[in-house]
Amino acid sequence: MDNKICFCSIKKDGKRWYELTAPLSLLETGIEGYEFANDVIKLTKKGALSLKKGFRWNGRSGGAIDTVSALRSSAFHDALYELIWLNVLPRQTRVLADRMMRMLDAEDGVNVVRQWYSYALLRAFGDLRSKYIAVTLGKKHIKPVL
Repeated sequence: MDNKICFCSIKKDGKRWYELTAPLSLLETGIEGYEFANDVIKLTKKGALSLKKGFRWNGRSGGAIDTVSALRSSAFHDALYELIWLNVLPRQTRVLADRMMRMLDAEDGVNVVRQWYSYALLRAFGDLRSKYIAVTLGKKHIKPVL
């Protein structure tokens, strides 16, 4: 799998955000039976998740440091959380999204202690942050493409 991520960093409302400058695909999320597409996120019924150029996310939360090795996992994770808060995916999917982030961290060489620290924070507080992220990222994420 190609783990290369192309992005730029943006400042919005005094916070740092990231925006994809090239598409990013994940062939297997383990989340099947749901389908969604808009101008920046596509999820197929077989569980393939694609993020298109222009997708924005906030990187790691909870005081975690953003590094290039951790940005791919955080982009996919934030996309799945966004789909949960848009009611495209059930809330129970959050557990799979959190586990997927830890798995991608391992693939991308994130330190094992950092993987577990991030995972523990997600399990404890991720639900609170995800609604804020989905609402504040920008309206272009909300509108589905029919």
